[in-house]
Amino acid sequence: MMQTILFTLAVWRGALTRLPSLLLTAGVVLVPAALVAVPFALTGHDFGPEANNPWGVWFGWLALLIALIIPASSALLRQGAGAGSREWFGLEFGQDERNLALSMALVCVLAFTVIGVALLLFVAFMAALALASRAAANAPDIAVEAAEHAPEIGAYFGMTEWVAVWIASAAFALFSIWFVTRLLVAFPETIRLGRVQAMASLALSRGRMFGVTLSGGVFALAASGMVSALRLIPHGDGIAGMAVLFGTCWAGLVLVMALLTAFLTALDDTLLPEHAPGEGT
Repeated sequence: MMQTILFTLAVWRGALTRLPSLLLTAGVVLVPAALVAVPFALTGHDFGPEANNPWGVWFGWLALLIALIIPASSALLRQGAGAGSREWFGLEFGQDERNLALSMALVCVLAFTVIGVALLLFVAFMAALALASRAAANAPDIAVEAAEHAPEIGAYFGMTEWVAVWIASAAFALFSIWFVTRLLVAFPETIRLGRVQAMASLALSRGRMFGVTLSGGVFALAASGMVSALRLIPHGDGIAGMAVLFGTCWAGLVLVMALLTAFLTALDDTLLPEHAPGEGT
């Protein structure tokens, strides 16, 4: 346990050391992405063929947003690793950007596949628990299979069932944080090694389950808190409302991307054999 805490402290000490300079760089290189994030945010809650902004529009803005974030991420990752250029804030359009784009695509596929399977197992567990609870209570039929009746899935849960759900939910969340954090190390590794990384980067964090999970959990809480706080800022109509929305999008991108880069480069540095502290598990 002590080794896990020391590992997490080492990661976040390195992250907080990098953060101030990364915030300045992120504030500049993410301006184009923030401009695109405004219409993306406005189309982010309307889906379906009958919506004013259907899926195609939303995914179009998302693709453009990601395309602008890739060179900004490369610049930030180079700076976080201590190899950044001061010219143009490290922005480039070369091999690093192509490698990072491929790494992001591979990481997304792996994450959605593995986390998706885990989510299906979790939902199946919930459905089985609901059916067992209904049978034990000799209750009338409840349509837990239908999506519109999903809120009724726990209608017959007792304390024992809810405890089981909470434990399963915590296990799913911890597994997701552990697996995604390990995958995200591929980004600084891609920049450091100069080649596409995805599965290969998993070997670097082998044997660090508790340290990686705790470190990733701290980032998830910090990033969620930032985003939640910014979403509370109201924006009205007209030019003033758009200016507030742009400022909110810009601040969110800068804070989250700078923190993510600082965390990942510090985690990568701490995991390297010559720097990594031991862990007892």
